This record gives sequence, C-alpha cells and structure tokens, in this order.
Amino acid sequence: MVDKVIGVQKKLNHYCMYIKQLILSYIDESEVSKIHVRRLTVVLERLFVNEQSYFTDFFINDKRSKVAQFLDYLVRVGEIMHVGDGYYILPPERTVQFPNNKYLSVSNIQKVNSSKFGLAIRVNESSKINLTLDEFLYRPTLDNLFDVYQSCLLAEHDVEPDSIIYFTENKVYKSESKNNVSENEFYILNFDRKLGTKIKPEKYFAQWKNNKWYVVQIKKEDYLRLFLALKIRKGFIDYYSISNLKNDICHLNLTTNLPQEELALLTLIATPTSNIKCKSFYFNKSDQSIIEDILKYCNLQNERESKVGIYN
Repeated sequence: MVDKVIGVQKKLNHYCMYIKQLILSYIDESEVSKIHVRRLTVVLERLFVNEQSYFTDFFINDKRSKVAQFLDYLVRVGEIMHVGDGYYILPPERTVQFPNNKYLSVSNIQKVNSSKFGLAIRVNESSKINLTLDEFLYRPTLDNLFDVYQSCLLAEHDVEPDSIIYFTENKVYKSESKNNVSENEFYILNFDRKLGTKIKPEKYFAQWKNNKWYVVQIKKEDYLRLFLALKIRKGFIDYYSISNLKNDICHLNLTTNLPQEELALLTLIATPTSNIKCKSFYFNKSDQSIIEDILKYCNLQNERESKVGIYN
C-alpha cells in the first residue's frame, strides 16, 4: 500500500509541475492573465487516458471527471487558483511557515517536489511572500463559526425537514422524526428540494425553541466545520492514530473527515489514499509534529494518549 501511495504522489508532483508550466506558457504565448479550463483539460484528458489505474483510481467516487478532480486538488492546496467562469491563474510563489520553523514552498515553478509525500516543496528559508498557517488558509475556530451561525438564526413556522441530524455525547444519528428534539438544542436539518426532475439537497443549522424551528442555511464550505463544532459541543470526541512504519514513514488514520482548510494543509505534507472523503494518509516521520498541530484545530485527540489517560 505504501509503495502505491508513493507512486500516486510522484504522479501528482509530476502533473502539478506540468500544469503550472502549461499555464505559464499559455500566458506568455497569448499575452493574457488567465487561462480557460478547456485549454488545460484537453491536454490532461489525453495524458490521463494512458495512465496506470493505480493513479487514476485515486480520483474515484465522484461525479466529476478525473481531470476536474485533479485541478480541484491543486486549487485546494494553492498550487493554482480558480478565478471564476472557468479561468485559472498561477498565483505567486509563497512559503508557508510552520511553528517548528519549517518552510514549505507553494506554487513554485522552479523546483520539482522530491518528497515522498505531500505537494509542497521543502525549503530552508522563506520566499518574498511568507505566510503563517492562519494567513495561508483562513480558518475560523469551531466556536467562532458556531457563534456566527447562531447569531443568524431566523424563526420559521412551517419548516418540515426531510430528516434531522441529532448530536449526542456518544453518537450522531439521522431521523425523519422530531419526537426527540429538545428545547433550545441545536440540530442540522436536511431538505431535498425538487427542481423539475432533479433533487437539490440543502442543509440548515437549526435550533428548536418555543415549539418552532429557528434556522439558517449552511454554506457548503462551512458544513464539515460546523458539523464538528456541534459534535464537540455535545462532548463527542473524534480521534486520530499514527502508526510508525519502515523507513521513517507514518500512517495516519482519522475517525472523521476533515474540513477543507485542514485537509488542504494536510495534503501539503501528507498523501491521502484517495481524493474524496479520505481518512487515511501517509507522511514522513519528520513531519509528525506539523501533522499533530493541524489536527488540533479540529479538536482531534490522539487515540493512544487518550487510552493511556483512561488507565492512569
């Protein structure tokens, strides 16, 4: 499995550099500031057809094409940038500084990433643009996001959700019944909106108060972060475990999916085993402290340390 993941990362590194150079050459050739996605996909589709299955299978379980998923992967970690209407640009190179004074170079077009894991290039010093973790990817704390949504709640008298997500200390479960809702408690409501022959799912942050729902729609990019906030508020604990393998390689397992911000940071230095909803990653032992710092933002606890605490 490790060899397969390392092989996938080599391919990601190769195509990452390739697409950055392609964007740069198109910009120089056409004297434009941005490149339309079709000019990129037509090339990548031709190349991906000849790729081995271990690489293309990395982009599975998604309605989008494998090429579209790959471009989104690069956008997620900041290697390229989508500026709307199907256009992409190459952002300036910048370094991300981690607490242990390690530097990772993002969108570097001069060097090829030689690391076994992650897309970012390890460098010894900062570039002209140097960012902290918080500056690189803005991440509201879980408590702050909860407070923002709570302040936006509006009364709704005729809301009948298709299902309700309940949060307890021991589990999260979905039910079509509201028989178990409690006064002043918080939930997530699911709706299946019918648009012609299609169904559009919508999710709402909600509070049951005065025998009615108070709701606000959840933005797609906020959902996982708010989901975690609601679990933590009830005392539900998510864990991570790290296994030490040969050659200073580590395997990370999570009990939950990560929000897009932490996932982006993680994929700078670690390689997921799949592109979608992944809870399994490989990374270099030397990056373990960085990995653990990232996971703290989501209140994940080390499974081994938690068990030790129970027995002590």
